[in-house]
Amino acid sequence: MLGEFGAIKRLLQSGKQVAQYNKVWSGIHEQTGLGVIMGRQLRFTRAELARLREYGRQLTGLDPQHDTLKGGRMAMADKASNEKLTSDSVFGDLLVLATAGEADVIINETRVQTPPGTVLSVKPEVLDLDELKRQRLLIVENGAIMPAWHEIRLPEPWTNSVILYRGHRENVSHAQNLVAQQPADKLALYYDFDPEGIDLALRWGKGAIIIPENWRQIDCIEATGHQKVNQRTVFRQQRDRLKRTRAIAKGSLWEAVLDTMEQHEVAIMQEHLTRRQWPLTALPPPAPQSDRLDKEN
Repeated sequence: MLGEFGAIKRLLQSGKQVAQYNKVWSGIHEQTGLGVIMGRQLRFTRAELARLREYGRQLTGLDPQHDTLKGGRMAMADKASNEKLTSDSVFGDLLVLATAGEADVIINETRVQTPPGTVLSVKPEVLDLDELKRQRLLIVENGAIMPAWHEIRLPEPWTNSVILYRGHRENVSHAQNLVAQQPADKLALYYDFDPEGIDLALRWGKGAIIIPENWRQIDCIEATGHQKVNQRTVFRQQRDRLKRTRAIAKGSLWEAVLDTMEQHEVAIMQEHLTRRQWPLTALPPPAPQSDRLDKEN
């Protein structure tokens, strides 16, 4: 039902009279008899488009010309009898965060902290953004470590931080919005210590980046009792990502980090860094390329 409604919606809003004859449109054609199959396309008259619109209404009670399936079940309950029609996940629109050390957040004018092992899931509009800008904000890549945030061995001064999951599906844009507004000196990024993780962190263009404190001696993993954490196969799969990241890192300390990572084929996931309470450090991001060019000239 959702796939058919979405297909009809996209066609009507495109202003076209032709759809690709795929599995979804094959089902619509069989159910309604609308459209003429021409090769890999399904062609409709204007009158048939109007009937498709009515078919979409019959499926959901919504108008595919104007309505959307986004917004969560509560929003869907306002406009349709079936609240489960929404394409959004139940918790997908919520920010997932925690507070480490002395950090806190203000939610609906109430100061809140999270005990170890707990997280907050909040709607973006109830979070005091001005107060958040006065706190240190740490973005983490993997949602799986959020319940174990208290095990992250954060370096000073990041021991007192609001920890925010970077998001998945609908809440990605909310997290991006917070990062965009956060002062650079109060932003840090904690990602997997592999080519993809470093690339994602560097591409934010601001904020300190949290990596293993002993990154220069990362070849001594076995001697430190962490012998089962380095995933060289993952590194090899991401080698092309490393090459692309070097362009961002050029002329900075990150070149040395990437050299070490490449030399020893390093790919260590956040789950291992966190569970083993690996000592971490915060490195500044590379200077913007324009700044580096000015210094060279």
